[in-house]
Amino acid sequence: MINGVIKQLSLCILMACATSTFTYAQPAEGTCLLSLSGVGGTLDLSGVYLPASQASSGGSAHTPSTAIPLTVTVKNSGTGSCPFVLTVPLPATGAPRYVRAQTSHTANANPDYTRIPYVIANGTHAVGGDVGATASGPAAMDGTQVVSGTVAPNSSVAIPLSVNLQSLSLVAYDEAPYQDSIIFSLYNGSFGAISGKAIPDTSMTVQVAVKPQMRMVFAPVGAAVLYKDKPDDYEISFGELAKGAERTMQVTLETNDGYELNFVSENAGKLVCKDHAGLKNAELKSVSYALYVGPSNTPYDLANVSASTFQSNLPTVPAGTLIQSLDARSSLPLKFLITGNPEESLAGRYEDVITVTFKNPN
Repeated sequence: MINGVIKQLSLCILMACATSTFTYAQPAEGTCLLSLSGVGGTLDLSGVYLPASQASSGGSAHTPSTAIPLTVTVKNSGTGSCPFVLTVPLPATGAPRYVRAQTSHTANANPDYTRIPYVIANGTHAVGGDVGATASGPAAMDGTQVVSGTVAPNSSVAIPLSVNLQSLSLVAYDEAPYQDSIIFSLYNGSFGAISGKAIPDTSMTVQVAVKPQMRMVFAPVGAAVLYKDKPDDYEISFGELAKGAERTMQVTLETNDGYELNFVSENAGKLVCKDHAGLKNAELKSVSYALYVGPSNTPYDLANVSASTFQSNLPTVPAGTLIQSLDARSSLPLKFLITGNPEESLAGRYEDVITVTFKNPN
């Protein structure tokens, strides 16, 4: 039994909004004096890992929320009740909103690796559009695309919104800080009866921190039979052992910050029979095998390796490199070859456990 254990990093999403406040002279009796401010929250996404059974369908072992909370407050410092309409001007026609990487790895020229699309939402409704003085703009608007209400004299109304990232596959983005400025427009009046902007447009900043992220998926090749009892545990079966028998697995690696690999064998590169625990002659209850990783013709030395050993003959990708599933460096064969002679060993079930470590370079 060959088991592969995945050790993966997590990522965190941090969103913070700058507070903007506008100051005016004391208003006359019964007038409106509106201001706008905002504050954001935090979101931790982890475990964005695709098991082999779900990799082809694009599913995920976990479905973490991608909604970053954002509270926008409309304050009325005047002496009259004030109806208002709040919205977010649209980007250029057809263009989505993006948080964009503030730094980028020069090898990653594709802009899709350095920008994450998002929408601003009020519950289940997207917020956005240019209402203008007559509540009509370049977008077909209705009341669900704006936030409207009334704020009493010397009072505030808190509006819970969210910044919804449009991708769970954050391993596809550069490890970097991301940022965007959201422009809010606040109007006097109600939807369909707007009398003009209450204040100049207000900018609030969205900040997203994408940390080193990685994903590993195993699949059998040819005659190999692959079983999986737990999300991170795999078993490859040889059936009846014979010298020279081979089994191959394909491992797909995805990372946004390079990788190193390590393999640690529980039995130092031998399949061991557990059925004869009292037998002292270890040679009668073990069968040697070799592991070949990637295109190398040199077997990986399972007999002299520790959890901290990353051998030079293993594939590595430098830190700061984005590796996706279509990249040639993403797909590696793992070949297991029986080198011992099973005919010289006792009958029984033989197994070994290999722990696979997939990590970002130091």
